[in-house]
Amino acid sequence: MTISKRRLVLFVPICLVLFGLSVLLYGHLWERENVQETHLQWELPTWKGRMLTMVVLSDLHLRPGDGDYIDRIVSRTLELGPDAILLLGDFYNGHLPQDSMSDEEIVHHLKPLTQRPCFAVFGNHDDYHGMVKSRQLLNTIGIPDVTGKSFVLKIDGHRLRIGGVHCPFFYRRGTTVPEPEAGIPFILLSHSPEIIGHAKPGTDLILAGHTHGGQVCLPWGRPLGPDWFLGIPAERSSGLIEQQGQSMYVSRGLGTSILPFRLFCRPELLVLYLSPGTGNQSSQQK
Repeated sequence: MTISKRRLVLFVPICLVLFGLSVLLYGHLWERENVQETHLQWELPTWKGRMLTMVVLSDLHLRPGDGDYIDRIVSRTLELGPDAILLLGDFYNGHLPQDSMSDEEIVHHLKPLTQRPCFAVFGNHDDYHGMVKSRQLLNTIGIPDVTGKSFVLKIDGHRLRIGGVHCPFFYRRGTTVPEPEAGIPFILLSHSPEIIGHAKPGTDLILAGHTHGGQVCLPWGRPLGPDWFLGIPAERSSGLIEQQGQSMYVSRGLGTSILPFRLFCRPELLVLYLSPGTGNQSSQQK
């Protein structure tokens, strides 16, 4: 083997290792904390009031050491001056207490959100940590749980109803899916996009998370995981979905599951503008 060939044999694997390390550092240090805002305008045929602003926070997966990150998200959320803040579950991370930020820290970091009306449902990771514990967490923060029921939000004398369903798969076990009320716009919160097709007629918009948009994607956005094993189709991994006469927006979420790493799938903060109209919509990202 000539010297040039020997150098080539060494050079190629070194380049591959350096490239792999660069990808890991990029996904861990930059992409997983570089939040992308999606601004979605949605027209509600039965809404008669002014345009409303709502911020949707999904899949926080609060890990030890995430304090600065969540503080930036909370600060930006309040800066937007929302009429309501909608939380789609997975406040806790992982399966074990050591995987997640402590209850005291979570309360400390999320409590400022209650300066605005808040509504929440739980995710599967909240269930892993125990529903009694999870409900107590929200109760301590002061965020109402809308699971299996709905609340009326009154804005300038006009009413909007916000309801929720339990974390993934639980609606199959008899969990109540709230009924819309005639003449009042209805937004349904669900941790999992599997709820589409199960929402009651008259639901104006379903908001879901859980998929993280795949979390690790090909450069053109095709998810590589982590939800293959859950049977969630790639086309439901993020964005606006229309199916069986129902409309749902699936957020890529703000945290990460299993590994603190994202690739070609930035975390997403959804800013939802609700206005009177015929049901048309438009969105933009920045």
